[in-house]
Amino acid sequence: MIQKTTYKILLLFFLGNRLLSQNPVNESYKGFNEGKFIDSLKNGHYIKGFIKNGNLQGERSDYYKNGKLYCYQEFDNGNFNGNNYSLNTNGDTIYIENYSKDTLLYTKNFYYYKNRVLKKTYSTRYLRDSSLIINPFKNSISKEGDLWFDHSYLEKNVNNKMIEIQYYKSGNRKLYLEQSKNKYSGLYIEYYENGAIKFQTICSNNMYNGLYTSYFQNGQIKYQVTCINDKFEGEYKEYNKKGELIKTCNFKDGKELK
Repeated sequence: MIQKTTYKILLLFFLGNRLLSQNPVNESYKGFNEGKFIDSLKNGHYIKGFIKNGNLQGERSDYYKNGKLYCYQEFDNGNFNGNNYSLNTNGDTIYIENYSKDTLLYTKNFYYYKNRVLKKTYSTRYLRDSSLIINPFKNSISKEGDLWFDHSYLEKNVNNKMIEIQYYKSGNRKLYLEQSKNKYSGLYIEYYENGAIKFQTICSNNMYNGLYTSYFQNGQIKYQVTCINDKFEGEYKEYNKKGELIKTCNFKDGKELK
């Protein structure tokens, strides 16, 4: 009943984002005079900043050949401290990072269609030691600019759970599910487009295992039964839209008992 989702792309993103965050911190400028400076780079870019005691201090700005801002960073004694963001040649934000005393606390990446409409974003928050991801999440946005997909993750020291949320183009929730170790494990809810719950159950090992409750769009229970490994098991109760019980029976291994 459940289709398994592959997260290799997300893993590559997080690893790539880690490398991106490790720009030259404690970069030495001991050969530069104290105070403001301008330095040309091999790629044609040039940077502006301020040197104090041989280290970057305050704002540093990196520019494209055409003079447009490429990257802005804030330093304290050569270490990242504050905001760090980059823009593409169109002036659209590519990523934003925030540091506190050289500790990466937050990063957000932006991706665009060719028409410059925002396509998707990735956001990640980190622990104080900048080593563990607490709750990264992803938004995908349609070409028209409508949010349609969202991931929210809770990993490692947060109950080892990963939460995925999908949305209809209207913005209402379409799906909520919990995962552990790349398998559906925990609460699983599907929604009607009007936002009402369509059904909900508990998953384990990528299968429905728990009380399964289906609803009408008016919120009344449609039917309720226990699932074991994706199959109905035990007592089954069915209701009409008014909430009146209209059928009871029993299931064994997914088959109704006569």
